[in-house]
Amino acid sequence: FRNPVLAEALIDATRYVKEGKGLSGPLLATGVFPQFALRLIRIGEEAARLDDMLMEVAEAYDVMMGRWSRQLAPLFLEFVGVRDGDKELDIGCGTGSLSATLARVTGASKIVGIDPSNGFIEYAGTQIAAPRVTFEVGDAQALPYPDESFDRVMALLVVNFIPDLWRRRKKCT
Repeated sequence: FRNPVLAEALIDATRYVKEGKGLSGPLLATGVFPQFALRLIRIGEEAARLDDMLMEVAEAYDVMMGRWSRQLAPLFLEFVGVRDGDKELDIGCGTGSLSATLARVTGASKIVGIDPSNGFIEYAGTQIAAPRVTFEVGDAQALPYPDESFDRVMALLVVNFIPDLWRRRKKCT
């Protein structure tokens, strides 16, 4: 590590793990790790099953990032200009903030949110109960829909996570 403070914190935490103790407690005690990262580690330690863990991660993410998405989404939709009857694809929908706002403030006839995380998709589905909104596990780089299936393809906070963005942009426009 280039950061000696982090390196020492990890070395100290390693001792606890070797003794069969959890990792989140010692990392928390160092005071140098972000609370969000520590919460994810704790969730991983405490969750009995992967599905439970992924749902907990989605809830934690929604608390951390969803609040920003919920503020940004109405402004974004006003800029985009969704029309009644439009079919919308929300790429990288995460916990569903943009899709939920689409359902709440527009007359879009079909809203599909895709995200590669099954936990996020399950969480999003628990947050929105509208028949015109569906969520599916999917990859922004391999969209499973025929061309022209949607009037618009949107992405709120996922753009920086799409490795080959310009190739995808050409296909989506």
